[in-house]
Amino acid sequence: MLADPAGDARKVPAEQMEPLLASLASDAYAQTMEQYFGSSLPVPTPRCESA
Repeated sequence: MLADPAGDARKVPAEQMEPLLASLASDAYAQTMEQYFGSSLPVPTPRCESA
């Protein structure tokens, strides 16, 4: 079974996608990734963070 909780990014309106894409092309890449994916992932345990 496959699950895709994020949905289809091709269907996201351009006005919502453009700020994300702009931040990925900036110096804020790491922070953007943490905010974007961090909201959909469970809180990591210390063991996971050190891996």
